Amino acid sequence: MRNKNQALFTILLLALAAVVAMPFVMGGTGMMTSVGMYPGMMGGYVGVGWGMLVGGVMMVALWALAIAGAVLLVRWFTSPEPSAADVLRQRYAAGDITREQYEQMLAVLG
Repeated sequence: MRNKNQALFTILLLALAAVVAMPFVMGGTGMMTSVGMYPGMMGGYVGVGWGMLVGGVMMVALWALAIAGAVLLVRWFTSPEPSAADVLRQRYAAGDITREQYEQMLAVLG
């Protein structure tokens, strides 16, 4: 359960960092800004160049993070808890218990 929470937290933190960093990476070259003598709203093609490239990459990155986050959330909410017999098998496979203990506990579980 801890790994699931850690992965979900990491994805959400990366998405938040991308959203916060995007205006700084774009450098204020969006279509609504007024840079120098250009009036904004794409006057003089201010938004064309590195800002458009970085904006496209950031858009793809944000979509990828959103989809990955949604997949992780669905997996997290729909993954079944392991049964007692599964936990017992894992303990036996790891060598935590002997064969006799395994058989005895399995008989108790039914």
